[in-house]
Amino acid sequence: MMDLLRSGPADLSRAMVRDVLEAIHKYDGTVPFALAVGVLEMCKAQLIEDAAVEDEDD
Repeated sequence: MMDLLRSGPADLSRAMVRDVLEAIHKYDGTVPFALAVGVLEMCKAQLIEDAAVEDEDD
């Protein structure tokens, strides 16, 4: 992980995308595409909410 942080934001971004896609593809053939996209939207909403709470705490 530390190597990714040193290599730059582009490498870190690619690694994060790879990890998320790997998690989504783990369910290939068992969930419809719309559900996978919906889960990504739910994750996005949770990240935004978490960031807002952290900002309130500061």
